[in-house]
This record gives sequence, structure tokens and C-alpha cells, in this order.
Amino acid sequence: MSKNNELGFKQVLFYTIIACLLVLPFSTRAAAVEYLDSLYKKVVLIPIGYDMPESWSHTKSQLVADVYFPQADTSVKRPLIIFMHGGAYTHGHINDFHVPEMCKMLANKGYVVASCDYRLGEAGGVSPENLGKVIIRTVQDANSFIRYMKEKAPSYHIDTNVIFLSGCSAGAVTCIYQQYVHHDELPGFIDTVGHGTMSGEGNLNGHSSSVAGVIDMWGPVNDTGWIHRGDPPLACLQAKEDPCVPFYYKKRSCTLDMPVYGSGSLHARAQHLGIYSTLFSYPSEVHNIGLDSTYYLKQTVQEISKFCYHVLQSKAAEQTIMAVTPSVFTNSIEISGEQNGKYELFNEAGKLVHSGKVNATLNTSNWPSGRYLIIRKWQGEYHNMWIRKA
Repeated sequence: MSKNNELGFKQVLFYTIIACLLVLPFSTRAAAVEYLDSLYKKVVLIPIGYDMPESWSHTKSQLVADVYFPQADTSVKRPLIIFMHGGAYTHGHINDFHVPEMCKMLANKGYVVASCDYRLGEAGGVSPENLGKVIIRTVQDANSFIRYMKEKAPSYHIDTNVIFLSGCSAGAVTCIYQQYVHHDELPGFIDTVGHGTMSGEGNLNGHSSSVAGVIDMWGPVNDTGWIHRGDPPLACLQAKEDPCVPFYYKKRSCTLDMPVYGSGSLHARAQHLGIYSTLFSYPSEVHNIGLDSTYYLKQTVQEISKFCYHVLQSKAAEQTIMAVTPSVFTNSIEISGEQNGKYELFNEAGKLVHSGKVNATLNTSNWPSGRYLIIRKWQGEYHNMWIRKA
């Protein structure tokens, strides 16, 4: 190589390296993924009141929530993560442990996050009878808050198709009951007399209380059979050596003398039914380690965001397919199914349009054009189908 050629080569190499160094920060930033990575430095907190139901003492008090928003483009509809605190139904608050920090970290990634208050238990503690009463009330409060946020979605820039319900310990139990347990499956110790239905009466605005996924953070259940084929995706997080709630199964928990199943069993049940499910185990013997520890808090946020992001991607793909291939109807539609089956029919905004027993023909001549979702149930299983009014 001549001296001139060598000099030219070195100059090209030098400027190539400089160009790479200049581009690298921008390439790294471009590679960041919304809802997975922290993109937004500023988070806005808005405290709200969402319902005023009657407590166990027959008094009414305001239920509240703290809603965290990324300071970002308000034209974008964002997924919502609702969080319900723990506390054995006798104590706890929306600002417990590192909950505000967790909510801010998730909002940094682009989510709208709400830490939600609910009615606590009776003065008698957590006996099976009192537990049954308080579970009914907390599920009612969860349903009320979901409906409230769906109604307020335009103001809070929320995509109602991607709402996630999460909670830790007792709050996680509420999430499981709210989304997976049906009224006819309630265990015997839950007495609904005088307490109404699980749906409740708060914020009855026409919206459903369905969600896109559930995040169970070290919350136990009494029966994994409550999860059915076709139910929403489930994320499970728990300390492997949790001293209060078993990772798989025990005849009792630290608070109640009754059989309970933990994250390992719930995850196995969901996978067996073909439901998307994730499982993360903390190498710890601390029940609330995922929020107690600053170190594991980062892991908690990472696991939640990974789960939600996967569901978001799946929902986007599903909506693309459904937009191309839904069944088309005009002036009527027949909703078929097995004997004694029931259905609910929702519009694209998530509002309940019609419900009843299957094998029925509906007059749809006055319905607006657009897509509708039919959710049918028989023999404990759900069958979902998108349709489109031409």
C-alpha cells in the first residue's frame, strides 16, 4: 500500500469511527421500546375519588385512588395497570411500602397506573365468615373502579382494551376473585346474603369490568379450578420460600386454617388450559419481598412490564386479524351455543349492548355499524367471537 493510499485509508477509518460514535447514542435511544423501557422522565400524579359505598359499619366513606401518568403525548391511548394493596383485609393503603415508587417506574415506561383504595374488613378480623364478607366488598370495589376508569378513559387517555388488574397479597386475592371466580363458584364460607352480587352497584355506567390480564403478586386462592379455558392471561410473582402463602399448596396459610394454592399451582393451571401465563420466583423467605426490597422492586417492575408488553403485542395482532376476518351481519344475528348457555355482547368501546341466553336471534337493524364482541359461556367455559355490523 502506498503512503498516500495508507493515509487515505486511515482518514476513512478515523471518520468512520467518529461517525459510529456519534450515531451510537441515537441508535441506543431508538432501540428503546415503549412499555418495556423507561422513556419518560416526568410522571404526573392525580388523586381521585371514585365511589362512596357502605362499609361494614354501615357508614359511607370516599374510596380513592392515585393515578400516575407519563408526561407524554396525550393523543396516545395508553394501557392502564390497576394496583390493589395488601394487608390481610384489615390494614393497608395505596401508599404502602414502595407502591408509589413502583407506580412511577411503570409510568416511566408509558403506562397509566392507578393505586386503588378499597373497603377493609370488619372489626372481627379475618375469620372465614368475615373474610367472605370482605372479599365480596373488595371485588365490588374493584369492579366499580374498572368501570369508573373506562368511563373516564378519554380524560385519562386510556385504551380500555388493555387494562390490567394487579395486586399483592390480599389485593391479589381480590384480583383473582374479580376476574376468574363466578358467582356460582363462590366457596361455602362466602355468604352473599345482604351484600349483593360480586358485580356490585358502584359506577354502573354500561361498561363491563373485564380486563386484558391479571397480575397476582403472592396472593393465594382456595381452588385453582376457578381458572377456566379462555380466561385472561395471568402473571404470578412470589417468593419461593414464602412463609405465609405456599408457593404450591398447603393445608393452611399464615392467617387462615384452610387449604390454599400459591403462584406455582396457579401458573400450572393456566398453562394446562392454554392460557398465557408467566411465573417469577424471588429467591427469598420474605412474603412481601417484591415490594419491601428496593433491589427486588426493580425485578417486580420488569416482570410486570414484560408480561403486559407481551399481552399488548398479542392484542395488537388479534385486533389486526379480527379487523380483517370478523363475521359480518346486517339486520339480525343468531347467537348459538349449548343448552343453558348465556352470552354478553359488547361494542368496541366496551359497553354492554345486550345479554341473555344463547340460541337467540337479535334484531340489529338499528345498531350502529362497527365491531362487536360476543362472550358466550356454557359448562364453565368461555367462547369469544368478534362480529361486524356492515
